[in-house]
Amino acid sequence: KYDNLIFQNEGVRFNYIAGKVEKKNWTLPNNIIILNRGEKDGVKKNMGVFNNNGVVGIVSNITNHFCEVTTLISQYTRVLTSIKTKDGMLDEGVLKWDGNSYKHATLEGVGNEINISIGDSIFTTSDSKSFYSGIFIGTISKFNKKTSSNSFKIDVLLGVDFKNINSAVIIKDN
Repeated sequence: KYDNLIFQNEGVRFNYIAGKVEKKNWTLPNNIIILNRGEKDGVKKNMGVFNNNGVVGIVSNITNHFCEVTTLISQYTRVLTSIKTKDGMLDEGVLKWDGNSYKHATLEGVGNEINISIGDSIFTTSDSKSFYSGIFIGTISKFNKKTSSNSFKIDVLLGVDFKNINSAVIIKDN
């Protein structure tokens, strides 16, 4: 659980703003959460949000005291991903939500020449320039080869339980 603190480290690129979830939804086409942190706390649009279990989403709107986070379980969210397989970390695929379950998302654009397995971990793209890179998203729960292309359709079990989320941390890139 995160306290109501802003984690500041002198000379460090990233700081973290902890927040409490004031409102959440997980059954709509465009799910959001509201955190009790806003502009007065240094929150800005497009900051990444995560918790102990992985990626939550991106700050989409702010007021002085609150921010709205568009979550991974929104039809508008797309995340570039990396897959950690037994062959190493591969920058592959785009995660999107299919609207069926708050626990699962779909990973597409992964070529079927890649050796993936159930249980492989999915992270945000490992681009070292990004403030939102290398954060856990979930694990592969099943996959099928698409007949129309040389790629997989992959079901990802999300790390974050959006139905029971109570706190999150906003990433502040200095």
